[in-house]
Amino acid sequence: MAEVALGMVIGDTGPTGPAGPTGPAGPTGPVPTITATASTLNDYGEPAVDVTVSTEDDVTNFDFDFINIRGTTGPAGPTGPTGPVGPTGPTGTIGSISAAANTVLAGPVSGSIGEASFRALTLDDLPEGIESKPHQLFTPDGANVVVETTAGYSVKEGSGNTLSGTYSHVEGYNNTVSGNYGHAEGSGSQAIGGVSHAEGSSFAHGFKSHAEGGSTFAYGSNSHSQNLGTKTTRRSQTALGEYNIEDTGGDSDSQRGTYAVILGNGSSNSARSNALGVRWNGLTDIAASKIGVQSNGYLDNTMFPLFIWSTTNPETYSGSYPISPCFVYYTGNNGLYYCTN
Repeated sequence: MAEVALGMVIGDTGPTGPAGPTGPAGPTGPVPTITATASTLNDYGEPAVDVTVSTEDDVTNFDFDFINIRGTTGPAGPTGPTGPVGPTGPTGTIGSISAAANTVLAGPVSGSIGEASFRALTLDDLPEGIESKPHQLFTPDGANVVVETTAGYSVKEGSGNTLSGTYSHVEGYNNTVSGNYGHAEGSGSQAIGGVSHAEGSSFAHGFKSHAEGGSTFAYGSNSHSQNLGTKTTRRSQTALGEYNIEDTGGDSDSQRGTYAVILGNGSSNSARSNALGVRWNGLTDIAASKIGVQSNGYLDNTMFPLFIWSTTNPETYSGSYPISPCFVYYTGNNGLYYCTN
């Protein structure tokens, strides 16, 4: 039964009608504003992002361009090629280090490579054939002395000296050492022979010879000359005094001559003479008059005798020797010597 309302009758709701046609498109709305932020895990530059919006066929595209974005550290890449050498930097300041006096920073004294330490130098620290390295020393009065180490562990000190021998030493002024293991000192001395020694103003030319004094010469091997102007010319000979007559016996300076000992009493190089000569055979020459007794008791006929161990004419004596001494004299008759008590 229908209800009756005053002035109006409302019936039941009917079914939904069909959809109407699509209405016309409305106007394009405004493009929205898009913002973006960027950050890095590690500090490296200022991170940023640029956003670009574009529309194509009713499709809106957003492009994000990130700048200075950095993630966690990746594995190390391979080592690149060595670059060119850069310019030399400024000289740094020299630091200081404490060490005991007279020590150097060096490796072990011997053996394999080891930790360096401060220690005293040894001969093994010097390289073979080391060049001359002068060292200036100063004496209390202000004068200076030059000391040099040369090739072959030799030492040169003083002034004007010449040194070429190995394991040698020269000192003083204007001296020369050319023999190995030699030594010269004084002024104008020469140690030419191996293992020789010259001092004063002398010349040691023989092997293992020794000369000392003024203008003395030791030519014989193992010989010795001393005092003034003396000469030894044969092996194991000794000359002393002044300006002796040199021995010409023997064949060379490495052999014995006539005399083992010579005492010179000359006055100059051009006026040489001997006061005494002791021969290797035991005979002794004394000045112009000489002592000369042969091993059989006879006089040496080349010498003028002063005395002889005999009591009779040695030319005719046939007894045993030795016998009591006596003085002898020379008669001049056929070189005969006579004895008198």
